[in-house]
Amino acid sequence: MHENQIVLAFVSSMIIAVYSIQRIILFANKNQLFDKPDERKIHKHKISNLGGVGVFMSAMFTYFAFSNFDFFPRPDTLFSISILLFFV
Repeated sequence: MHENQIVLAFVSSMIIAVYSIQRIILFANKNQLFDKPDERKIHKHKISNLGGVGVFMSAMFTYFAFSNFDFFPRPDTLFSISILLFFV
């Protein structure tokens, strides 16, 4: 990958993550999907449980959009493994 491609991949990943996490927070607020603080939690306010979805989406999009698949030649296998690990 050239330096320009790396910068473009980083910027696009950040834009996707920020945009999707904002939408996920709105969705969590609308549907009351929160982790509520209790004696075992360190946070003081309700926190959305779904933030990892946005990070996962931006990572997968960036990998498939900017990779030349030299390191991992079977993208379907990588995607399947990533989804399995995401849900575990």
